[in-house]
Amino acid sequence: MTAALPQRLPLWRAIAGFGVLAILCALLISAGFIYLDNYRLDRYMRDLASRPASVDLSDATLNRNILDRAQQLGLPVHATDIAIARDGGKLHITIAKYTVQTSLVRMDLRLPSANSR
Repeated sequence: MTAALPQRLPLWRAIAGFGVLAILCALLISAGFIYLDNYRLDRYMRDLASRPASVDLSDATLNRNILDRAQQLGLPVHATDIAIARDGGKLHITIAKYTVQTSLVRMDLRLPSANSR
């Protein structure tokens, strides 16, 4: 009795498999960085809304601060995407859905609204 030798994987299949894995890793890394920047903008917006001094700032100043931070992070947020409302001395900041386009992926992102305490 002889043991059956395992079949070797054809070279083209191994190359194709590694190629697919490489593409998936590149997409995951690209999306991960975008989501990380989106998270950073969310934290900044929440921090800005929770500061007591922010209630006294004008809407234009708050809008400019958020746009500057988004620009630093490389996120395509526009002034028209930001909504600032004041209700009973509380600040509510909302950023509408926006799209990030890279060479690998197109992502629609949104942030939950940030409220002052």
